[in-house]
Amino acid sequence: MIATGGSGITRRILPVIGFRPHGELCTFARPVRPLRQALTTKPRNWRLPARVLRNTFWRLSSPLSLPRGWSVRPLAPEDVPRSCGLGLLPPTAVTARDTGFYRYFVDSPSTRHELFGLEKSRELVGYFCLAFAPHVARIADLWLPLDEGRGLVRRLRTAAVVAARERDVHEVSAWASTALGKEALRRAGFRLRDRAAVSLFDDRKILEGRTLHAQMLDCDASFFSGKSGPI
Repeated sequence: MIATGGSGITRRILPVIGFRPHGELCTFARPVRPLRQALTTKPRNWRLPARVLRNTFWRLSSPLSLPRGWSVRPLAPEDVPRSCGLGLLPPTAVTARDTGFYRYFVDSPSTRHELFGLEKSRELVGYFCLAFAPHVARIADLWLPLDEGRGLVRRLRTAAVVAARERDVHEVSAWASTALGKEALRRAGFRLRDRAAVSLFDDRKILEGRTLHAQMLDCDASFFSGKSGPI
């Protein structure tokens, strides 16, 4: 079992019932429509104009555009390629995924989830899942071939472009629990928003020293309905 974040009381209880610290989970976000984001942010105070200017600068300093030769197409859970794996260098541990796993999220009646295939020169080179909340699109899952970890930045940028096509989306967010994922998000124009401790409940033999690669679909994070706020 995996536990992330929680209130102060929760964090004090976790060690008592057998959870042990195992790394850190970071939430990243990048502004898409800073002015609209400001108009829907509460509470509004004297800091808001400065945040609008800052987020506008971030938005303009890292333009959203598809890498040359890349394209995206909708993907059904049944078409998720088995050849696409983690894409992050070992030693890394991940949770299992299959057609039924993705079908559960895509068919959710409460929160819209959509799968997309990433293509480069018309060849499938990965896929990702977007989850939509009021004014926020979340990169809830992203995978690529095992031998192409260096292309993670391009794939994150592509996912952000697709998310930004929704006119009601004011920001795009994503998780990272590995050093490679955190660096890739920064290079893709995302800014660090929050940090949370990751705790595991196991016999310490499952991971065997490997880093845990956690994404939003590993829990219920993609179903949260919270609105966007200032980065």
